Amino acid sequence: MPPLTQDQARRVHDHLGPMVASLTRLVVRLECVGYLPTDPYYLQATAARNAVFDLRTHTHNLACGGKWDGRQGPMLFGRERVSLPFVGKRAV
Repeated sequence: MPPLTQDQARRVHDHLGPMVASLTRLVVRLECVGYLPTDPYYLQATAARNAVFDLRTHTHNLACGGKWDGRQGPMLFGRERVSLPFVGKRAV
């Protein structure tokens, strides 16, 4: 399969943005309701968020004319779980 053109990469990148946002909201909600970082569902949600974020980052590099060959390793969405200052303190 031929590589993506820059225009195709931009379109894929634009579609991945809402997915990252949705998965990030899911992870934050799981933290708010008290899921432990060792819970299997929490681990899968964070892994999915990290994978889609990495894909979006690499797609962005392709859209900008850069080339990612994987030698640098994954570009993770934070090294640990995301902790936001409002988590657990949001007004309902």
